[in-house]
Amino acid sequence: MQRAFVLMMILGLFFGGLVSGSFAQNECNVTKVGSLAVSPSEITFYVSAEDAQNPTPVTVQVNGIVYPQDNGDNETTWAETTQFCWMASSSKDWITFNGTTQKLIKGVGYGGSFQVEIDRSKLPVSQDVYLSGGSMVYEGNVTITSNLYKEEILGGDAALEERNIPVRVYVNSLRTVEEETLSTSMELQLPLNIPVSNNVQGALYILVEHPRLLPNQVYAYRYDSQNGPRYDLFSQNGHLVPGAGDLYYAADIQNVPVTLPYSLGQVYPPIPYQSFQMPSPDVNATSSNIKGYIPVSIGEGLSLHGLEGDIIVQAIVGDPGDIQNWRLWKELLYNVVHVTPITGTWVVTDEVNGKSYSYTENGVSYPMVLYEENGALSGVWEMPDGDTPLTVQYLDRPEGGYEIYFQEISQVFGLVDYLYRIESIENDGYIEGTWQYKMPGCQDWSIPQRFTAIRQEVVVPLDREHNSYIVDGKVNGYPVGFIVDTGANTVFLSSADAEYMGVDLSDPAQCTPGTAVGVGGEVSATFCYVDIEIEDRLFKQDVLAAFSDTWTGPGLLGMTFLDTFHVAISSSDGTMIIAP
Repeated sequence: MQRAFVLMMILGLFFGGLVSGSFAQNECNVTKVGSLAVSPSEITFYVSAEDAQNPTPVTVQVNGIVYPQDNGDNETTWAETTQFCWMASSSKDWITFNGTTQKLIKGVGYGGSFQVEIDRSKLPVSQDVYLSGGSMVYEGNVTITSNLYKEEILGGDAALEERNIPVRVYVNSLRTVEEETLSTSMELQLPLNIPVSNNVQGALYILVEHPRLLPNQVYAYRYDSQNGPRYDLFSQNGHLVPGAGDLYYAADIQNVPVTLPYSLGQVYPPIPYQSFQMPSPDVNATSSNIKGYIPVSIGEGLSLHGLEGDIIVQAIVGDPGDIQNWRLWKELLYNVVHVTPITGTWVVTDEVNGKSYSYTENGVSYPMVLYEENGALSGVWEMPDGDTPLTVQYLDRPEGGYEIYFQEISQVFGLVDYLYRIESIENDGYIEGTWQYKMPGCQDWSIPQRFTAIRQEVVVPLDREHNSYIVDGKVNGYPVGFIVDTGANTVFLSSADAEYMGVDLSDPAQCTPGTAVGVGGEVSATFCYVDIEIEDRLFKQDVLAAFSDTWTGPGLLGMTFLDTFHVAISSSDGTMIIAP
């Protein structure tokens, strides 16, 4: 019990020095065996540029239980007093306690409570957050210490009862930025939740544009109770149409009914950026300082046939009398829907009575090639004896899909009809569906069986923030991120990663020293041959790569890898396609 005794002495001196004023010295100089409990276990605040006031303080409850003491006769008696002492301290200067300027508060008795608040003026917030619609998280702690300790039976050690409450502040601009991907076969059902604070004033406009199919045209989305949804031309070629100021969704945003937000449990990203079913507030629910959301549904079943490209939806608020400067108004929401066509080269695997059969032979794939543009669908199936033309059309159902029909001659059965139905398309290039056949002279199709297909191409969206194309890859099996650069002669890798890739830069049998032309001119490099795979789809052996001490970060995927692939960039949305 020596360590427990020392701890008791330390606590007695420590708390004896803290307690003063109305706290009697003898109330805190005896350490007790007990348990400390605090609630809540985590504190979350939300801050936006539009909210001038600090968020509402959060109340913390402090309770303690003093355990019975053994009187030496195998009987237990309660301690002479169940009172205990506690102290709360904050780890950051922006964490404060309501009603005091001190960073440390204390109490004595059977429990207690205090309020934690934040001083938003002391948060080191970058203005870029508010301008870009991004978010930042600041983390700190409130530590509560008491003169209670738990005695561990094994070893006779004593542990000080201490509780840490994580304090997190989510700093957001009042702007929702969202994106999603849909296929052209689907219908548009786009639920929007437009954030509103008490300080946002003006008329609300919801603008929709499709840069490729409707070049230089912006439409104002409205809802008429008699005629339903409307899309009125708002501007064309940069010029507003007459009466554009009257095409608002709401004349006064503060008069639009809103739904209140709550953040439940471990939610990330936190409110304000998600919509929830409204629960009753409890200890795990924190009301945001956002006033609420305006729920709006865009689309109402609008067919996306022929609408490949990006649909951009903005919610802006401002003065209709200053309609000429609408691009400078406050933006509350920016939503992008990537509408992707079925275009691609797909390697198909059929299921037949529980067994899988892929259309490959001696390492050569015989893919299904599909093409879609402006609602026109076509395709061929590349087979050993030549290309089989395909008839492709949209499935007539809200969840989308495609139907593919073709005929093939069988030496045994004659002309056989085939029907493939694509039921789902994943963003990473994976499709699922069913296939059937119909024998010559038969009226009925066979029982549907499953099929899957994997896209051979790698589709790389443009990272607009960095104006680059980034893919996941592997070098000799080691995970590496790559920046795709068709202007680079070779693949660049960091010398610091060579060991993890199984490359010995000093081994003349593997590598050769030399110079390479990099971003800053000629640099010393060691050239080695490696195997590279990107997105678990495209693989190439014996790729010449330059390892350099001056290169850090992701790899650079240059022409020593790309020269045997077809690389194209879509004019509609800047997407890069790397295909065999």
